[in-house]
Amino acid sequence: MIPIERHIRVRSARDRLIDMLGLGETYPVQDVVVQGEQLTVLFNHPSVFDINPGQVDVRYELFEGNVPVGAPYFVVGNGGESVLNGPLITVNRIFRFRGSKIDASGKERPGRQAFLHQQVEVKVGLNTKLNAWIRDPNTSQPLFPPIIDYGSTAQVTIEGAQAEADYQLVYTNAAGALVFTEPLHVEVGGNITLETNAIQEDTQIRIHVTKTFEPSENRPNLSEYLEVTLPLSVRANPVLAVSIDGSPLVDPVGPVGISIEGSQQSVVYSAYVRTLGDADFDIDNLLGADDAITLHVPASLDVPEHDVRVRRPPRPVPWQVQSGYAQQGDSKQGNGGKLTLMVGQLHEDSVVVIQARKSHPSKMPLQSALQLAQAVVALSRPDPALGLGLTLSPVDGTRGTLLVSGGQAGVFYTFRRTGEPTLLGLPAYFHRMDEVAPQQNRGLAQLRIGMDFVLTRDPPLVPPDTDLATLPPLEPLVEITPLPVDGTLHVMAIKARTGVAWQASRVIPATQP
Repeated sequence: MIPIERHIRVRSARDRLIDMLGLGETYPVQDVVVQGEQLTVLFNHPSVFDINPGQVDVRYELFEGNVPVGAPYFVVGNGGESVLNGPLITVNRIFRFRGSKIDASGKERPGRQAFLHQQVEVKVGLNTKLNAWIRDPNTSQPLFPPIIDYGSTAQVTIEGAQAEADYQLVYTNAAGALVFTEPLHVEVGGNITLETNAIQEDTQIRIHVTKTFEPSENRPNLSEYLEVTLPLSVRANPVLAVSIDGSPLVDPVGPVGISIEGSQQSVVYSAYVRTLGDADFDIDNLLGADDAITLHVPASLDVPEHDVRVRRPPRPVPWQVQSGYAQQGDSKQGNGGKLTLMVGQLHEDSVVVIQARKSHPSKMPLQSALQLAQAVVALSRPDPALGLGLTLSPVDGTRGTLLVSGGQAGVFYTFRRTGEPTLLGLPAYFHRMDEVAPQQNRGLAQLRIGMDFVLTRDPPLVPPDTDLATLPPLEPLVEITPLPVDGTLHVMAIKARTGVAWQASRVIPATQP
């Protein structure tokens, strides 16, 4: 069998001879082969067609349908492989090739044109230069700075996505493994939006694009990444469990540790502490469960078991140091597990909030900070190191008065004889100044504890212009009966606001004036 190229060359030579001798009129051979019938061209790259063999007396011009393409695009056959350079390809296109007989000067012979039988379908390759951005879900504009909450998803908009292509997002998760989202197939080109899965750590998002052809097309499938890389920052996890080591009933002379479960290695944690005021306690149980922190206080010698409710502190967003708070202890980097922050001694009832701070790698310095959702309350036991003074003044052989001095503010002191359960008189109370609510330091408010009032001695004579409302209560004087037989008393200290007591009573000698 004669090869097709040779057969066409023979026919071309025959036609030229007929034209030269004037024996008739010939037309371009229409079954000339165009190489690249299944062309795939990179986006915005030129198309190239090989016409083989191109007749030497034929001018080949590129058409779409019945319309010439652009410049125009043409080539004159050279008897062999004739290369026709076509236009830049940005969409799929189907081209036809019109052959025109030409004379020796290169001019077309009128009426001597014919389209080649073969058409060429050129499919555009992948455009890797598309613009993309992380989208603000509230405005549809680019998110700036590109940062999201822990465990949130991110939306990515791709501008001018190509038809018949599949797009998917690729990024690393918190463990460093690659994550591929489900591909989105684009039927009609235009802007599209893809969404990640929940993200826990800073990452960089790439966009993978593929084109898959039918086997009958005999084209290789295409796979590329867009050139754009999208850095994404993620705030710290705000819902970590926070607790006070051991018990929320803390020893005022011992160090207190705050534990954070599941700390993130990318986060620095700091403890901020504020002393509680009277207004922080929900004495009347008016707050809902979400607005209060409830602590259980076990029974002690003089107090039955009970619950203490404290107003839950606000959680401002973004982070800010609230009034009355100060950092206590050193900041620590998370370790991926349990992390303990030491806050030193807590002599007073306190609320503790945790700041979680991240420095995000990016072209522009970016930091984020938030307050963990869980705050903790530490209820301090009465201070055991105070030098409590007891001055016993007998009235007769069975009763007397006990002047109590040097006690801790906001604490009740009860008294017993050795080996006896019965209290010797009423408890002694020392007023605690309220630094948050100054009105609590005036008049009867100084004597109020919950719904009750403390009995106090009459004040001494004072100048007439003295504001009696500002006079602090005198040191407590307790009437006791019977008198201690050995000159010592068993003393129990109890915080008035919380009912938190010493873990055991203490033996303190009483002196006489």
